[in-house]
Amino acid sequence: MAPRLLIIGLDSVPPHLLFERYAHVMPFVTALRQRGRYGALRSTDPPITVPAWVSLTSGRTPAELGLYGFRQMPPQGRALCLPSAADVPHPRLWDLACAAGLRSAVVSVPLTWPLPAHPHLYMTADFLAPGTDSPWAAPPALQDELHARFGPYRFDVDHFRHRPPADVAADVHDFSRQHFAIFRHLLTTRRPHFGMLVDLGPDRFHHALLSQMRGNALDPGGKYYALLDAEIAQTAALAGPETLLMLVSDHGVKPLQGVCYLNEWLWQAGYLVLHAAPRRPTPLSKADVDWARTRAWAEGGYHGRIYLNTPARSPQSRLRPADAAATLAALHRDLSALPLRDGTTLHNRVFTALELYGPDFVGQPPDLTVYCDDLNLRANATLGTGMLLGRTNDTGADDANHDHRGIYLLAHPKGPSLSHLPPLGELPITEIFHLGCAALGLSDAPSSLAGRS
Repeated sequence: MAPRLLIIGLDSVPPHLLFERYAHVMPFVTALRQRGRYGALRSTDPPITVPAWVSLTSGRTPAELGLYGFRQMPPQGRALCLPSAADVPHPRLWDLACAAGLRSAVVSVPLTWPLPAHPHLYMTADFLAPGTDSPWAAPPALQDELHARFGPYRFDVDHFRHRPPADVAADVHDFSRQHFAIFRHLLTTRRPHFGMLVDLGPDRFHHALLSQMRGNALDPGGKYYALLDAEIAQTAALAGPETLLMLVSDHGVKPLQGVCYLNEWLWQAGYLVLHAAPRRPTPLSKADVDWARTRAWAEGGYHGRIYLNTPARSPQSRLRPADAAATLAALHRDLSALPLRDGTTLHNRVFTALELYGPDFVGQPPDLTVYCDDLNLRANATLGTGMLLGRTNDTGADDANHDHRGIYLLAHPKGPSLSHLPPLGELPITEIFHLGCAALGLSDAPSSLAGRS
C-alpha cells in the first residue's frame, strides 16, 4: 500500500533558493514543478517555527492557537516559557487521520512533544523535546528499533552558531540524511496512509552559511541542496499513483544585517526605567529594573516583542489602564521610525495585537510586534550597549533572519500531472491543512477553520 499523502517540510526554505538559485542542482524537484503546482506560502505572524508549523498542520491561525513565538507569555507574570504539544488546543492532521482509522508516520514535526498515544500513529519527537532522557518515539518499542538501525536520534544540529561554518555544513548533511532515512524506514515498514517529515537542516544551514550561498561552483549551498533533491527523490520513489506529495516550508529566510537593541531604546526613551545603569551589556533578566516606574519592556529574537508593564505582569506596576492605551499608541508611533545618530531613520514594521490577530485572539500575544527594519535586523533585548544598532547577535554568529515567504509544491510523483490546472498563486500557510484533509478524505475536518477548501 502506498501513502495517500506525503508532506516533506523543509524548514526555512524560500522560493528564490529552491525554485531559482538551486534549480540547476535539483533535477527531481525541478521535474516535479513541471508536473505540479507550486508557489510562495505565506507564513504566520510572526514567521517563526512555532507557531508556523502548528498552523500548517492544524489549519488554525496563531490567534486561534494562542501561540505567538518560541516562548509564550503566561496570563500572570512576565517570565516567558517554552510551549509544548500540550499547549496546542486543536487537532492536527495526524490526529484527524488516526481518528478516522488511517495510519500516520510523523518525523520531527515541531511541537509534537510530549508525544501523543494513538494506536495508528508512529512518531519521533522534534527539536524542542527535552532530549534522549525522555521518550522520543511512539509507540515506545519504536525507540529501540530506530536507535538500533540509525544510531542516536538527532534532535538538532548542535551548537550551529558557535562552530566553523564548514563543520556545521557537514553536520547538517548527516542530520538531514538521518531524518530522511528514518522517514523512509517508517514508510516501508508501517505503510502509513499519511506521512510527514520536517527537516530542520535547511534552517540550520542558512543560519550558518547563508552569506556564502551565491549559486556558483564554490557555493556550499549547491552541495546541500543537491543532497536534499536526492533525499526527496528517494522518498518520492515510495509513492504510488494516487499519492499526493507536498513540499512545504514554514517560512522563508533573508540575510541578517545586524541587530536592533530595543530595550536600550526603551530605556533611553523613558519607557523602561533602571535603578542603576548596567556597567556592561546585560540581559534584561539580570538588569536592575525599576518595575514600579517601567511602562514597557522588550523581548528579543528574530522579531521584537513589546510588553506593557501591566499590574497583571508585575505587581509593582503603577501603569493604569487609562495610561496603557496612550503608552501603546506612543510606542507604536515612535518605534515605527527611529532616528539614528547619522541622521537617517530606521523604519520598522510595528503591529498591535489587534492589528495582527483581530479582537478574538486567545492567549497572551505581545502588545506590539516589531519587525526591525522589515526583518533585516534581529531584535536584541540586551541593555547597557550604549547603541541602538549593532552587528553582534546575542545568541552567537548568525547569517540569516526569518522572512514571510516560504514554499509549496504539490505533485503526484507517479500519477497524473497537475500542470493543466490554473496557478494557485501565493497561499496562506493554513491552506496546506485543508489540502491535506482533502487528500486524505477527511470530510469531518472542522468547517470553521481559516483557509479555503
